[in-house]
Amino acid sequence: MNESWILKKNTSSTILKNSWIKQMDVELIDNKSVIAHKLCGAGNGGFFLTFSKKGQLNIPFDCVKIDVETKGVTGKEL
Repeated sequence: MNESWILKKNTSSTILKNSWIKQMDVELIDNKSVIAHKLCGAGNGGFFLTFSKKGQLNIPFDCVKIDVETKGVTGKEL
């Protein structure tokens, strides 16, 4: 996932012209609790999909936690 995010950043100069996206990207890269992250979505409706070890994500942004199980996906705002 990290490799595809690096490739995506290199294909569009628009992505990193946005100072908020750039700031969040740097924070997630430097954050020890983040295993991988990638910007998903398009336009103003995008979000960073972020992976961590279960129960260990510690980021300074509003987020929604999702759990993926055999019965489906559940989520809650943190």
